[in-house]
Formats: sequence, structure tokens, C-alpha cells
Amino acid sequence: MTGRATLNQHGRTTMARLGGLTLAGVLCCLLLAACSKKEEAKTEPEKKGDTKLTKENVDKVKEGMEEKEVNEILGPPNESKGVSPFKTSIWKSEGKIVTVTYESGKVKAKIAPNL
Repeated sequence: MTGRATLNQHGRTTMARLGGLTLAGVLCCLLLAACSKKEEAKTEPEKKGDTKLTKENVDKVKEGMEEKEVNEILGPPNESKGVSPFKTSIWKSEGKIVTVTYESGKVKAKIAPNL
């Protein structure tokens, strides 16, 4: 190459095509880096005779509440998983299941269909 940009059959320069490939490569690297922040799922056995997993306690969990506060009310979850800034924690005890979803460490939603 002589240092001059040459036009291809579509009217684009070779340098412009290389710039597009470089940008695509950078975007792929950023996507891979974001995916690598995935948190490992923590799983514990189902709790037996846990008195914290009650309708009254689940009703205390409100949107915007911090994860630490939820764990004080319901105890530690059986399972936690997610990709930052989102995380889901699941409590299981004697057929009861409660799921709480967090965004940036604060309650976004809760599901407790069988309480």
C-alpha cells in the first residue's frame, strides 16, 4: 500500500472498511467483558421448619428495600444468581417459594405465589 486510500467497487475507501472492522472488534470485546461480570449462583439446601418464610414477613419486603434488610427479615436465601446490576434471590422452605429480584442492590420485584 502506498499510503493513499483507494476506492473499492462500492465507493468506500479501504481505510474506512478497516475502521469499521476495528470498531466491531472493540464492541465485541466490550460485550465479552460485560458478560464476564456474571456472578456465580450460590445454592443452599431447602430449609426445614423455617419460621421466617411467612406471609407476614414477605409482606414486610417492599420495593426499594436494600438486600441486607430483606435478608434480615427472611434470612439468607437458598439461591442467588444474576448479572450486575440485576440479581435474583430465592427462598425455599416446606413447599413455599419466595423470589426477590434486585436492581443495583434494591428490591425491584417479589413473587410469593404459594404463601
